[in-house]
Amino acid sequence: MSAGAQHILIATDLDGTLLNHDDYAFGALATSVQKLAKRGIPVVFNTSKTPAECVELQKKFGVSAPMIVENGGGILFHPEDCRFDFSKITREDSLDHWKLIRLGRSLSQLLAFKEAYCPEAPDLVSSALDDMAKHTGLSGSALDAARRRLFSLPLILNAEQYARIETKAFDFGYRIESGARFKTLQGRHDKSSTLTLVKEAFAKVAGSQVKVVALGDAPNDQRMLEAGDIAVVVKRSGKHHVAPKADKLIRTEAPAPDGWIEGVEAALNLLTRNQNPAADVVNAETLRTLSARPTSKATEHRSWDDVYSATKKEW
Repeated sequence: MSAGAQHILIATDLDGTLLNHDDYAFGALATSVQKLAKRGIPVVFNTSKTPAECVELQKKFGVSAPMIVENGGGILFHPEDCRFDFSKITREDSLDHWKLIRLGRSLSQLLAFKEAYCPEAPDLVSSALDDMAKHTGLSGSALDAARRRLFSLPLILNAEQYARIETKAFDFGYRIESGARFKTLQGRHDKSSTLTLVKEAFAKVAGSQVKVVALGDAPNDQRMLEAGDIAVVVKRSGKHHVAPKADKLIRTEAPAPDGWIEGVEAALNLLTRNQNPAADVVNAETLRTLSARPTSKATEHRSWDDVYSATKKEW
């Protein structure tokens, strides 16, 4: 492909994908994300986390890009970020130094629905702090940020409660999303539909097609993974918890955060190869084996810097 013909965007879940599921650690990933940004590949958080959580996390990573928050309930972006054009979307207001596009139901609506149909279920916003600290592994300001919901209400539901509220949610225009820790009550939005808006905003400025690498680990990531050009499922607790129907699918061998680097490196190698992989499902170990074969220069395994350089030339 000719230079500048296409661009790459990485959309990533956070807990269990970019961050370790158990302790939220991300190791040396900040450096990797910064390298991607410097080479024109934005890393867009696509998460169930709140705007408050995402802003703090982006500060730790030292980068700036739009963020899809609360399972697609909103888009947070800097108005001076000229890589994205959100001018077609008018449902925005200011949140500190950010612009917030509101797409989901309000928290007051969600709390009223929960109170009407499953009042006994614990939730992240109104239940006791100690209970939620035990369930999330968070405390202090981190737990406070997780409770500052705008468009979603994470619930702890048993099987009977889930069956009861799921049907009612659908009838009233809501949905229940299953994550690694919670069942989340929200509007009909999801990570996939909002990712489409971000992709369009990026493509509008780029003036070309955009290839999306989507990474996730849980059932609430499935539609996002299926919307990507390459889907990367990051292993969690020794297994893969979601099986997206994707033409190009990578399953990592390592959990987050190492699995994130493994998956992104494999995806970028796939995007810069001159031929398609032999199988629809590509494990990273298989990719390394294929890349080691001296069939052509494009199939050799390359370092991150080599892959980024090739990306700029070939896409």
